[in-house]
Amino acid sequence: MKIIHKKIKFWYGLTLSVTVLWSIVSVLVPITSGEFINQFLANTQNIFGGYFWLFVVSSLFQILLSTLSTFLSLDLVKRIKNFFRQTVIAKLFTQRHYQDEALSAAITDINVNSQVVAEQYVKGEIDIINCLVMIVASAVGLLTINLALSAVIIVISLLIVLFPKVLAQKSQANREQQAESQDQLNKRLTAFIKGIETLANFRAQKYYQQMLGRDNQNIFQTEGRGNNFRTITYGVNAFLQVVKTLIIIGFGAYLISLQRLTMGGLLAAIQIAATLGAPMEVLSMLLYYRREVTPIAQRINAYAKDAATTPMPVSAARIKQIELEHYMYTFAQQPILKDLSLTFERGKKYLLVGKSGSGKSTLLRGIAGTGAGAASGVLKINGLTNHFFQQMKLVTQTPAVFPASLEDNLWMGQKGQPEKMQEVLNLLELNHVAERFGTSEYLIADNLSGGEKQRIALGRALLANPDVLLLDEFSAALDPQLSIKLEKYLLRSSAMVISVTHHVQKELLPLYDEVIELDAGEVVSVSTPQSLK
Repeated sequence: MKIIHKKIKFWYGLTLSVTVLWSIVSVLVPITSGEFINQFLANTQNIFGGYFWLFVVSSLFQILLSTLSTFLSLDLVKRIKNFFRQTVIAKLFTQRHYQDEALSAAITDINVNSQVVAEQYVKGEIDIINCLVMIVASAVGLLTINLALSAVIIVISLLIVLFPKVLAQKSQANREQQAESQDQLNKRLTAFIKGIETLANFRAQKYYQQMLGRDNQNIFQTEGRGNNFRTITYGVNAFLQVVKTLIIIGFGAYLISLQRLTMGGLLAAIQIAATLGAPMEVLSMLLYYRREVTPIAQRINAYAKDAATTPMPVSAARIKQIELEHYMYTFAQQPILKDLSLTFERGKKYLLVGKSGSGKSTLLRGIAGTGAGAASGVLKINGLTNHFFQQMKLVTQTPAVFPASLEDNLWMGQKGQPEKMQEVLNLLELNHVAERFGTSEYLIADNLSGGEKQRIALGRALLANPDVLLLDEFSAALDPQLSIKLEKYLLRSSAMVISVTHHVQKELLPLYDEVIELDAGEVVSVSTPQSLK
């Protein structure tokens, strides 16, 4: 699985190169030290011979490379985490509707899993290569000292590497369960805190807190099982390391007695064995961790693949007509809209009425392309299908107010004239909000009334000067006088208006061109206001 993005490939390659070079030098240091000891024992008067200076230079070079490798490794993890965060955020912003599950999973991936994957999967890959290089270099170094001793050291070291595979499948399944439990906790916690006022009113905080406690206990248990797997692996590795050291000393002493090994060779072998033991032990843990986090890495990698998908074509053309032919819409495998065939013309005003749950809001979201379900049939705008039109704006009954300035909430990143914004503030009677927060300070949604939020949502739609306004109970939280005033303004504008309402103002009814009644997802009637009198 390729998870290294081209933006960080250079840093990955640089870190790998320096780390591998450090591994090779780390094996050369004990070899030169062994030769230095043999040289000194042969001639105690020549302590500062060639091998002494070679040992000193290689040791200094080892320190330099070790420091540089550490810095580059930390920097690489930082870059990878930054890339993962950007990728996850980019994926979230490609969505056209809110999903609790997707947000909870993304929060876990940003706060927890990006760190895990960066350290244990991507950097872990470098560490694995580094260990393999060090193992090969150590084996070559040992073979230059004594073949029999080298064979003993390498066989025991291989046992250390192979043991963690026994636990690999169970540990991997446990990590997947831990990620799922974390997602569940995040999802529920977000929902419960959003509804804390309701919980307090019903005095249900303790009950729902206990529910979160059970979710947290599931995480605690998976973490405990993961710790057990790691502890067992570490304990067995430590035991094998002790056995290896005893065998090296005993067998090495025996070889010295047979004059098949020098004292310098034994000291070098002990150092190389330690050098070999560390990467062997670390390699076994790295392979264990990498296998364990592979499902998480695949999940993180999916964000990059999804974010790279081709977006829906965007059109800035003026909208002249919207056509639905045998249009159907399902959500969670339940039909919401059934075989709708309707036509909406430029500049005309349409009123959608019907019982709650009849599909009015779903129809607006289907036209806007922001629904969370699956559509079938034909939806054409200006004769085109599968296009996003900039000149269409949706105002929902649960408007979003962002932690940004009033100006940003209204202009939505576009450049606009202050005079035009002031006109909208006057129309919507929002000057008191501008006075309270200013136009550049962040808005706090909890400090705004439902009516103020709805007017801000309508204001951003008006400033966009759209051809089509999709209004979903846009004035439900407004007082009747202001509601009538704004609805009149919209119905006298040049935009196509498709408005959903449960409460029809009789004095405004003549301003509509057509009244469309829905029931159980089907069109019951299409009539003119005059025919309803």
